[in-house]
Formats: sequence, C-alpha cells, structure tokens
Amino acid sequence: MMRKEAKIGVLLVFAVFLWYLLAQYSSVYIYYDDYGYLSLSYGYRVQGVTGLGYTPAQMLEFVQGHYASGSSGRLLYMLIFLTVYMLAGLRGVQVFMALAAEAVLVLSFMLAWRFLDKKPEKGLASLAVPVLMAAVPGILFGLIGVIVQRSGSYWYAASFLYVVPAIAFCLFAMAYYRTAVEEESRTWKKAGCAVLAFLAAFSQEQWMVAAVVLAAGVMVLRRLSGKRLRGWDWCTLAAAVAGTLPILTSPGAERRLQQHTWFLEMSWPERIVMNIGLITRTFFSSDNQLYTLFLLMAMGCLGIYMAARRIGLLWENLAFTAATAAAALYLAVQVNIRIVAPNQYSEAAVWLLFLYILWMTGQLLFFQFRQGNRMQGLVVLAAFFSMACLTVVPELPSRVVLPFVFLSMPLVCGLLGQMLAGRAGEAVLAAAVLAAGAAVSCHNMQNIYRGYKANELVMRYNDAALWQASRKIQEGGEAEPVRLYRLLDNLCAGDMAYDPNFSYMTYWMECYYGLPSGIPLDYQMVQDMGELTVPEEDLAGAGEGGA
Repeated sequence: MMRKEAKIGVLLVFAVFLWYLLAQYSSVYIYYDDYGYLSLSYGYRVQGVTGLGYTPAQMLEFVQGHYASGSSGRLLYMLIFLTVYMLAGLRGVQVFMALAAEAVLVLSFMLAWRFLDKKPEKGLASLAVPVLMAAVPGILFGLIGVIVQRSGSYWYAASFLYVVPAIAFCLFAMAYYRTAVEEESRTWKKAGCAVLAFLAAFSQEQWMVAAVVLAAGVMVLRRLSGKRLRGWDWCTLAAAVAGTLPILTSPGAERRLQQHTWFLEMSWPERIVMNIGLITRTFFSSDNQLYTLFLLMAMGCLGIYMAARRIGLLWENLAFTAATAAAALYLAVQVNIRIVAPNQYSEAAVWLLFLYILWMTGQLLFFQFRQGNRMQGLVVLAAFFSMACLTVVPELPSRVVLPFVFLSMPLVCGLLGQMLAGRAGEAVLAAAVLAAGAAVSCHNMQNIYRGYKANELVMRYNDAALWQASRKIQEGGEAEPVRLYRLLDNLCAGDMAYDPNFSYMTYWMECYYGLPSGIPLDYQMVQDMGELTVPEEDLAGAGEGGA
C-alpha cells in the first residue's frame, strides 16, 4: 500500500512530466514521410485526398493499398496514427503522443512499484521512496539522446510504432502475469490478456518479439511452478503469434530484404556476427551516451548492492562492478575526450562490450529471480530479445534502442527503489545516482525543447505559406514559387526537402498541401525573425491540414 501523501507526491511528479511532454510535443511538426501517410500517398495514393480531407473509407483503402504495394505490414498503429489525425488534426496527434509517452512512464513506475520487495510503510521512507521512484522513468526518458528522439519519439510515423506499443506491452505484462501466475482468473481478464498480447505484437518487429517472449515466459513459469497450462494460456500465446503474422508475411517485409541484396548474399552466421557488432556499436554510440552512462551507473549500483547483500558470489559481484566501471570510463573517454573518433570502436572493444551486455543480462536475471521477482525477470528477457532479434535485419537506425530503453525503465526504477528502501548507505548511493541523472536529464530535455521550439516558428510559417499558395492556386491563381525557410536547428529536426538526399519527399508535400506537381519550393536562410510573421488567419490553419 502507498500512503495518501505519497500518492499525491507521485501524481505531482507525473503532472510535471506531462506538462513537459505537452510542451515538447506541441513544438513537433510533421516531417519526412509523415506528409505521405497523412495525405494517403505513401506507397499507394488515394486520389482526391488532401490533408484532413479524407473519409474512413478512403483511409481503409489506403491501408489496404499500402500493404499490398509492399510498403509495410505495420498496419495497426499506422491506422491509429491516421485516425487520430483525421479526428483532431496535428494538434490532436501532438496531445495523443504526449499522453502516450506519459502512459509509458506511469506504467513503468507501476511495474516497478507493484513488484517492489518490502515496500516502506512508515516514516520518511514511505513518502520519499515512491516519489523518487516515480521520477526514475522520466529521468531515463530525458536522458535519451536527441538523435534517437528525433528519429523515434519526435517523428510521428516512427513514434506510433516505437512509443505507443510500449503501452500495450506494459499492460499485457502486468495483466497476464497476474492472471496466469497469481491465479486471478476472471474470464474478462483472460480475454483482455489475449487482446493486449495481440496489440503489443501487431506493431513492429522488436515489440513483436518482446510480446511473444513474455507470453512464452509466463507459460514456462507456470510449468516450473507445477501448474498446469490451460487453454487460455495457449490462446494468449496464439494471440501474440497472430499479431506477428501480418508483419512477418507482408509483402513489405520481403521487399525490404530484396532492397539489400548484399545482406541476402551473406550466410546466416555472417549476418549474425556482423549485426552483433553493429548492434553493440549502436547501443553504445554517442547518439545515446547519456542514457547508456546512466544505465551503467545503475548497473554499478546493482553490483554493489548484490555484493553487500551477499546475493550470489562475492567475487563475481565485485568483478561485475569493476567491469561496469571500466565500460563507463571507456565510453566517457571514447565519446567525450575523443582519443579516437566517436563510435569507431576497435573490434576487440566491440566484442568486449558485447560480452558485457551478456553479463549484464545474466546478472539482472539472476538478481530478479533470486529475489523472487519473476515479473521483472521476464522484462529482462523481453528487453534482451528486443535487441537480439535485430541480428537478422539489414537496417539498424538509432531508434532501435528505444524498446530496450522503455523496458529498462521498470528495471532501473525497481532496482533504485529497492536500494532507497534499504540500508542507509544503499539509499544514499541510489539518491546520489538519481540526483546526477536528474541534473543531466533536465539539461538534455531543456536543450531538445529549445531546438524544437526554435524550429516550430519556421515550421508554422512554412506550413501557413504552403496552405496559402494552395488556396491561391485552387482559386485560379498561377503556380508561383513558394518562398520557405530552412530550419534554425538541424539537430532538432526531421528530414527536410531542402536536403538533396530527401528532395523526393516533395512529392508527399505536394499531395498533402494539394499543390501542382513540380511547383518550386524556394528554401532560404532566416536572416531576420520578423520574416516569419504571417497573418493570423493563415496561422490559424497551420498544422491542421488547412482545415
């Protein structure tokens, strides 16, 4: 149980994070293939559609055509994206994603608190521990690097695939564990587990694997506990597997592989060995160094805690702590002092870091199961396999670390919570780690917010200018070049049409704004912020599909 005062404190913590997320997402406009999806023109074009001007029937036609054309099999969450935009425009998408990210943070805390060993019920600890634990997921979110955020959380076509499914996974994890392991067996809960398993799996490949691993893991726990597997256990696993089929068997999955003939020409062992190195480099890259270093600090706490509590072999715990410190020091030197170029790790370093990942996973598994926290142990497995499944794919963008980051939130939250509720020395160490992480996290979130806020002014102007040009042409005017501006902060921006490598996105923009094909878009540098002033009637329609 949690004290009333503690509940209020936890709610205040999450209220602060929600305020930040609403402010952050309000500055995130649409980028790159967002234009294609929102105009129903990505891979398959529905004729006569511009921005918000489509019906549910046209949206379903697009989903079907998009799938059949070999663009993608990730249909469910793309459909959610289109539905939110159709009902509420860009502002609705911004609010939806802020609430989705907030839900991930809240559920991460709930997963950690629900299975926390020996919750403090009296004194200052009964107030401080839950409040500090509530801050951990937000701190971790704030430590995600801007490169990862802009290609995952702050790019809507990707965020609906990487962030939103985390909600279904966390709900599935809690519901199925309670229903299957703790024997809460009401019929509606059993049916709900199957639905959540399907929703978690029918998203994208990493969440798909995580959902199947968790479903299978709970069934294994039932058997190891001497309990008989029942029909609804198999139904839940079947629902998770069913969610994977539209993705795995889609024409888009085959098409993506065929676009990488060099990958297909390699043998399976060659692909796996190569991708292990790429995954390791991606995980420990400078693109996400703040999160990685904080995770290593938490793992250092784990080693110290296990050594102090005599959990496992003392020498092994001390060796793990030393290896964690060595990895953190190496990364700090590699990325920041730049003795060698960032991310250009030697092969020896890559394989040592990979072995450390395996050791870290084993240490976490041993700790959770030794403590009797089997739920968190399953989350460890899901997190590991969310990255391990990447050994068989040809593309590894930086956002692939996001599922692991989200799954690590309840793990780190539970670990630090256990230390905060423990002995005085453990509590001080955990509080110090949290304080350091919070300081860096706030600074990182502030920098990302400022970058997107500066770009928002330009995006609003460009959006209004394009809709103004569209209306003029539709009223019989000539198709003249549209004067637009380049963004002020390229680090906090998605791909733009003025980049020669992404000039082809102009087609999606023409479909979105209803502009004639080939109309010149004249991007210029901002010399004076006064140039970005447009009439209020134009700004009123900015970002809302011109509605």
